[in-house]
Amino acid sequence: MYKIEKIRNLNEKQDVTNYRLDQLEKNKDMGLPSFKRIGYEFSLPAEYKNFENIKLGDTSRTLSPIEKKLGELQSIKWEKNESYLANLTDIFFNTGVFLESKKSETKEVYVNYDLDKENNLLLDNNLLIAERDSVLNVVFDYSGGDKEAVRNSLHRVLAKENSQVNIIYLQRACDCTKSFNSVIVKTERDAQVKQYHIELGGKVVSSSSKVYLEGDNAESKTYSLYLADKEKKVDLEYSTYHRGRRSESVIEGRGVVKDKATKVFRGNLYFERGSGKSKGKEEEYALLLNKGVKADSIPTLFCDEDDVIGEHSASAGQLNENKLFYLMSRGMSEKEAKKLVVSSSFKPIVEKIKDMKLRDKVLKIIEERI
Repeated sequence: MYKIEKIRNLNEKQDVTNYRLDQLEKNKDMGLPSFKRIGYEFSLPAEYKNFENIKLGDTSRTLSPIEKKLGELQSIKWEKNESYLANLTDIFFNTGVFLESKKSETKEVYVNYDLDKENNLLLDNNLLIAERDSVLNVVFDYSGGDKEAVRNSLHRVLAKENSQVNIIYLQRACDCTKSFNSVIVKTERDAQVKQYHIELGGKVVSSSSKVYLEGDNAESKTYSLYLADKEKKVDLEYSTYHRGRRSESVIEGRGVVKDKATKVFRGNLYFERGSGKSKGKEEEYALLLNKGVKADSIPTLFCDEDDVIGEHSASAGQLNENKLFYLMSRGMSEKEAKKLVVSSSFKPIVEKIKDMKLRDKVLKIIEERI
């Protein structure tokens, strides 16, 4: 880890320094992450830098820097940081935002973190709070990149009673970027949270989401869409913890693995004691475009409650030759036919995105990379 003395020089404000030191003390014994299945050994960037290249949509004018809202971070009883990556950003963050929808309000927010030559280390610490009966719709767009660019994001989400939170994480950084994302979600009674993790760029990609359905009747839907091409290494893990009664969850992953890429997808459902009448479903479908790719899928159920329903499945397959033949017989080239088949495999998730412009952008990036 970066030298501890550095913390005292990161910010002029004492409350920020104290927050960093408190988090360091809580998590000081955490070890480096392990990425054995994709063959990647994590290492820190040699130089610590500031990050200043944030672009906001018109509806984000009331956005608050995370430094001004450390009190909210400390007042909420979060799960202890469960990974080195989340811990790293919680201590050494160099940017981040606080987003909040007030009671009965509907709020739309767009945040773009754009990596470039000068801003090639991004440690963004983000806090999202949806107050009771409110709706919070957010797009986090990660773009750009330069040689040895690193992005390590931490998002914490609190969905209060009867609120709705819809978040899209669009990662479309260049192929030289190492991209890591950690998400922690807590829900109260009757809250609904939908997440879309869209991983299209990067050289090394890690995405982790942990959703805690605390209140009764809470609902979580986590959708993962990924493209692993060239020599990319992709490690994805999505977990949902059922704690309240009658809670419901979905984890759905769809992706393409091609060239010499390596991918592992973990979907975990936990039914803890007291979560009776809850339902959870996890599934992943991987389309393999080359015979030599390595693609692992690990669906898992953990159950400490009797009266629950849990389903999980995983499948992987090659391109359907009959479909390709049919499309080519209708005048398409082999390349055009493959693009159409691959795009179709993504559409069950892409079509859930309500923003038409963003949906078209995602499909265009996919077509360009196939």
